[in-house]
Formats: sequence, C-alpha cells, structure tokens
Amino acid sequence: MDFSKTTVIHGTVRLKFQLKLAHPPLTGAGNIGDDPMFVRSPDPGPDEVWGTEDDDYGDLRLTGGSSSTDSGNTDSLPVQVTTDLDGHARVLCDVVDMGAYESGLGDYDCDSDTDLIDWSNLQACFTGADAGSYGDDCEAFDVEFDNDVDLDDFAVLHAIFGG
Repeated sequence: MDFSKTTVIHGTVRLKFQLKLAHPPLTGAGNIGDDPMFVRSPDPGPDEVWGTEDDDYGDLRLTGGSSSTDSGNTDSLPVQVTTDLDGHARVLCDVVDMGAYESGLGDYDCDSDTDLIDWSNLQACFTGADAGSYGDDCEAFDVEFDNDVDLDDFAVLHAIFGG
C-alpha cells in the first residue's frame, strides 16, 4: 500500500506524509517494520483505488504500544514545526514520534502510558491561565500548547482520559 498526502501548516511549512507498507518490511535507518498501530489505518475503499470518493484516510494517531512512539529523528525535524497536526507540542519526552501526530499527552514520566502517577504530578505543573512558563517535564500537560497548564488543559485531558 502506498499513501501520501501533502499538508500546509501555518501557511509556510509544507510537509508530505507518506505511508508505505512494504513486504518484506524495509530495513535500515529511519524504517520500522512493525505495524505502526494507528487508531485506524488508511483504506482505499471497496474499489481499492486511491483518489476516489470511497477512500478512508484513516486516523494516523498512534495507539499505546506502537514502536513508532519516541522513535523519530528529532534532529531532522524542521525548527518551524513546533506542533503536530492537532496543534499539540511536536516533541514530548525529548524524542519526536514517527508520523504526523505526537503521542504522550498527560504522560509526565514518559513511560508510554498515562496513569495515576502522571495525574499526581499535574498539580505541581499547574500554573493557571496566562501565568507564564511551567517547569521542566510539564509539556505533557500543556495540551493547548499555550505555555501554561491551566483548567483549559485539564478539561481536555479529562475529556480524553477521564471519560
């Protein structure tokens, strides 16, 4: 399967995301042969032809346990790219994920899951609205990417993880 899409972010940076599933899997630097574990993989639809109206471009966010999490090359990320396609911080836990979306929201301790240990650190990171920058390692809670951790961030985290 070969799927690509060009996206313009912030009017100036042009990124092309390409998904290629090869058999046998590609090897070498920058390639992972494992299933990326997308929320929903792209599908050309019943006609099996890309570029037609029955295409499903999928949900390319990574699910827990994906080998694509924290396996990108942070040094090759353009300096203009500070957010992912959802508007969240592009780099969490010091390493960029492979793909268009960064996982790790709420994962304070960077252990690839969001649990009570992470939630127990939220209060220490809380700055309040427009209070300025937060401490080290708190970027996982700044889901609005507005340089503070406040009730708006908590509301988004609660909607994602609290039901």
